[in-house]
Parts: sequence; structure tokens; C-alpha cells
Amino acid sequence: MAASPAVLDALDDPDPTAVLQPYAERVRREAGLDFITIMNTDGRRYTHPNPRQIGGYFLGHIGPALAGRTFTETYTGTLGPSVRAVTPVRDATGRIRALVSAGITVEKISAQMRRQLATTTLTGAIGLITGTVGTYLVSTRLRRQTHGLRSAELRRMYEYHQAILHAVREGLLLVDEHGRLTLANDAPATCSACPRTRRAGT
Repeated sequence: MAASPAVLDALDDPDPTAVLQPYAERVRREAGLDFITIMNTDGRRYTHPNPRQIGGYFLGHIGPALAGRTFTETYTGTLGPSVRAVTPVRDATGRIRALVSAGITVEKISAQMRRQLATTTLTGAIGLITGTVGTYLVSTRLRRQTHGLRSAELRRMYEYHQAILHAVREGLLLVDEHGRLTLANDAPATCSACPRTRRAGT
């Protein structure tokens, strides 16, 4: 709004409020803000959500904006504590002609944060429940496939079978239904059913 030519044009009007008030209120509603106040360099309001406040002085600091800097602050104004930004309105020569402040009340920010927190909590709870159910289903399937053996018991069984396999003095080869070698112990062996081992001279 500070860069809008319409604002500068309205400042030259005998009654800036007549042009600026409907413009500021339209932008305020579309942006979801609680107030947009356009004021002169003395802080006297041209616009306000409450028309009765027009003509009064802006409640807040304007010094940094008069020095040419946009800044934000939390201050208690006519609508209560609010977070607002204040920025200068410059003409073509760079001279500061007015100031614009736009803000939202702390109460509204707190309400938005509570809604967001509730949504985040609900999303987290759904994720936790989904993860718990998924873990339960996977663990149930694993217990069924491993006949209820736990990881430590499976490891001991694997080590036991490996020890027995490699302790056998005779050669042992296991092949799948396609003739691929799937297991062999340390002893040399000849697999007459496996063409690959015959060609390799095993």
C-alpha cells in the first residue's frame, strides 16, 4: 500500500479519508488483517477499522518510519495488544508524505497458534497410531513366520546350524529348483545334478 500510486494521489485530495478508508478496509479484509492505518507524518489517522478513531493519533512508534525505515513492533493500540509493521510512503522525489501501519492482534495470533497446535497434535497422534498398528502387524507376521522365535534365538539357531554345516566332513551342496547353488559347506563336493559344478570340475 505504501508503494501504491492511489495512496499518493489521495494524499493530495482535500479529504484523503474519503478515498483511503474504503481502499484500506478492502485490502485489510482480503489480507485477513485486523487493521490498516494510513496516517500523516504527525501520526494523525486517515483510516481505521473503527471510523470513530479516524482523526485521532496513531498509538505506537513512528520515529523509525519517519527516518525512512520499515520496522515491526508489538504495541497496545485501540484494538488491544497487536503486532504491527510501519512503513513510510514516499513520493517520486523520495520525500516521506505519510505512513502506513498494518497489524494483527496478539489475541488473533494466539488463536491461530492454538488451531495450528491442535492440527499438529492430531497429525502426530494419527502418525503414532498408524506406526504402532503397522509395527504390530509386521511383528505378528514375523512371529508367525519364525514360529515365535525372537532375534536372539534366531541368531543362536543360525550360528548352531552354521557350525554343524561346516563341521560335516563330506561335501554338501544345496541347489534350488533352477539348478542354482544356494549353499555349500567347506568340504569339496561334486554335484552330479548341477551342470555348473560339473563344468567347473568341482
